[in-house]
Amino acid sequence: TACTCQPGFAGGSPPCTACDVGKYQNESGVCVPCNTTMCGTGKYRESCETVARSLDATCYNCSAVKNAFFTSDGGFSDKCSWESAKDHQQDCRTNACEICTADKLYQGKREADKSTF
Repeated sequence: TACTCQPGFAGGSPPCTACDVGKYQNESGVCVPCNTTMCGTGKYRESCETVARSLDATCYNCSAVKNAFFTSDGGFSDKCSWESAKDHQQDCRTNACEICTADKLYQGKREADKSTF
């Protein structure tokens, strides 16, 4: 009987060889290059940096930012660019998008003014 290679390995009854970094074993048992196409706004593609992969590189959603929307993909990491939603602004101390109100903006200005004395 013929031997079968484990997932992520290609070849025949021996020797089986691991798929190189940047490749995965497809349905036919052949090592092929991982997909490197960007996934679209608000998503990133996992990198294909391990040997003996049995699955192609997958797209994932970037981590959500409350009161914001994504303006780009994240490439190969969870670092999508984003902007604060309408009537919100980014708080440089917390990196959160906060609603714009006279009270919050005034309070932030007072705190900034106090730091200069």
